[in-house]
Amino acid sequence: MDREQKNIIFIVVGVVGLILIIIAGFYFFQENRFYTFSSPSGYSIDYPGKWSVQKDPELVNVIFGAPPSSELDTFMENVNVNVQELGPRPLGLKKYSEKALDQMKAVFGPNLVILEENSIYVAGMPGFKLVFVGKGPQYEFQIMSVWTLKGDKAYQITYTATTLTYEDYMKQVEQMIGSFRIN
Repeated sequence: MDREQKNIIFIVVGVVGLILIIIAGFYFFQENRFYTFSSPSGYSIDYPGKWSVQKDPELVNVIFGAPPSSELDTFMENVNVNVQELGPRPLGLKKYSEKALDQMKAVFGPNLVILEENSIYVAGMPGFKLVFVGKGPQYEFQIMSVWTLKGDKAYQITYTATTLTYEDYMKQVEQMIGSFRIN
């Protein structure tokens, strides 16, 4: 093989390699792309493009569901956003947080194990974070709930997963919570 043929082969291999890198980059970008959900309730949040979006004004404003990790995956890890009207005499953050904790204790009873509770910022405002494990009839759940108050409304973001899959989605969930904005 002469030098000219070697150069042509080198160029062809280089072009094919470049095309493969571009295709891989495109799929990586699509896999990790986030979209913005804007609610008429006055907030926006970014969510992973592969997650489902269900608007449910009866229970929560929106539920984002993670795609199944396999055909055997029977529980959909999810993040939901709930906006609650506090009425004409809204509670402060401390009292609201105490009531929320009391509600969790009432729901899970002795099956509630609190892993973390602390003050944080949500949407740039003082908020609260609660992480706990609760046992249901089929699964043991790990739940992280963060909230803040603005005016006469409470904004609560809750991530629910099984204890086995909780960490699998934390990077995406933290990005979602970090993108939360109140208009």
